[in-house]
Amino acid sequence: MLDNVKNLKIIYLIFLASVASPSFSDDVMTVGWEPYPPFQWQAEDGSLKGLDIDMAKAVLTHAGYKIEFKKMTWNQLLNKGLRNGDIDIALGSTRTTNREKFAHFSTIPYVPWNNVMLIHKLSQKKFSNIKKLSDILDQNITIGVTRSTIYSSDYEQLLNSSEFRKHLVFVAEEQHTLDLLQSLEVDAILTSGMHLDSKSQLSWGIKFHMHLNSNADNVGSHFMLSKYSVTPIEVDRINRSLLELKKNHTLDRIYKQYESLIYKSSGLKNSANKHQDSEP
Repeated sequence: MLDNVKNLKIIYLIFLASVASPSFSDDVMTVGWEPYPPFQWQAEDGSLKGLDIDMAKAVLTHAGYKIEFKKMTWNQLLNKGLRNGDIDIALGSTRTTNREKFAHFSTIPYVPWNNVMLIHKLSQKKFSNIKKLSDILDQNITIGVTRSTIYSSDYEQLLNSSEFRKHLVFVAEEQHTLDLLQSLEVDAILTSGMHLDSKSQLSWGIKFHMHLNSNADNVGSHFMLSKYSVTPIEVDRINRSLLELKKNHTLDRIYKQYESLIYKSSGLKNSANKHQDSEP
């Protein structure tokens, strides 16, 4: 009789453990993506490629998750997907206070970078006293930006100013800002800098002017996780995976595979000296 009671207790404890600790093999994360090479795109064979895609596959697989990718526009991903839990994770995200109202962020970025201001070499005199974004308010300067993109915390704050917005020329895709700058239709553009600095060589007479987040901490491409579908425990699980792959240089190796494509897409020449996202 006692043996039967013991056996029942063991079975009950095993049942509780199985309920409290579900198998990782059944866990799925839905990841939103949109065409944005070389960070996210779909190959002719239907497979997904890109720096962000490979980073997500590496980190989430290492954390024990299966991945379902869902294509949608960035605005849909933010305003519908993450806000109601239909999408668990957005890629290539900038961490902002406003977004933290509805999303968790990875502890560290999977690719660190600072957004930058690029200018045309023929406009250098205009920028001799421009040390921060707010300095353009009293100047006859126009800046090309991608619509609904957040480049830095000061940019986010300045967007509330109608005076600042008068200096901006909004376009749908980042590549169009480079076209505007090359043709001198704008004096400067804001764009992702990655490891760009004053020694980097740029095509078309375009020059690096300044970093937008030179004093900011923790800037770069983060995983943004819906607070409506991803629990703090799951966020911690993904963060542990991210930190482990950072430590063993897996993330560095993935970045190296895309480095030349990133520089090419940014208008950079090959040089021995050698991304954005939307609000809300």
